[in-house]
Amino acid sequence: MKNKQLLLFESMFCWMGVVLLFGDYMLILITNLRLIDMSMRLDLVWASYVYRIVLIPLLVTWCIELVYSVKSFQAKLILSALFIALLTTVEFAADWLQIFHHRAPWKPWWSVTAWSLLLIAVFCLKGFIRHLIKKDLRA
Repeated sequence: MKNKQLLLFESMFCWMGVVLLFGDYMLILITNLRLIDMSMRLDLVWASYVYRIVLIPLLVTWCIELVYSVKSFQAKLILSALFIALLTTVEFAADWLQIFHHRAPWKPWWSVTAWSLLLIAVFCLKGFIRHLIKKDLRA
């Protein structure tokens, strides 16, 4: 058992931040750029909701929890890289399971870049909420 590094409020804030950021990312890819086709089968539509609202935020929140539990910078980078690889693998597994389908010009490094930017954004959100909590405790 490890001690939790995130407060409950921080975990909820990170979860909702991931849902918001990842939902917008998927919406841009689906509607504006038309790089992803969503499945129309009802069971796969529900699977896409679970993927977007439960699985990805769970993995990202777990990543933040683990990254903040280690002390060395190298270990943080290695854990972040492992989670980016895991998130990319999960994305391509969802494509393989036909939850959605990447169109022909999709390149895997786009996924790696998107997951890296998502993790950086959520780390910034976490730092911002931690700053607000500390500011509130000082007041």
